[in-house]
Amino acid sequence: MTWNSSSSYSDDDVMRMQQDAVRRVKEMQAKAQSTLETVNREHPDPPPPPRKPGPPQRRQPPPPVPSPVEQLKDLGQQVLPAVEDVLEGGSIADLINAFLPQDDDSAVGGVLKALKLDGEKILILGLLLFLMNAKADKTILLALFYLLF
Repeated sequence: MTWNSSSSYSDDDVMRMQQDAVRRVKEMQAKAQSTLETVNREHPDPPPPPRKPGPPQRRQPPPPVPSPVEQLKDLGQQVLPAVEDVLEGGSIADLINAFLPQDDDSAVGGVLKALKLDGEKILILGLLLFLMNAKADKTILLALFYLLF
């Protein structure tokens, strides 16, 4: 049966095409099943290793995790002085600098020093990423990018 787009198919033609499609599907399934059986015969799954009976392992309890309230208290004690400084007239860049490592020996401090990034540049980079994600106007993005240099 060849494709003929200018005429319609009779009910007999449609029935033959459906039967042919079903036959081809069954042939493909049989071929796939025989291939799978061949592969399974050539590469059988290895048996699981035997378990050795031994003394029961005593599980160590996990170390205690501080509660979220304690974690927030610790974070608040670190953040509060920097936030108070911003409220008293400091800049947000100073707040960011308070959280950045000041020593060059740390990995983050070394990277920031090598990239010559301070709190203001990190703030601009964050704003750039936020605006890029929000599909902001290209001129605003270019202006912020200019401020980085």
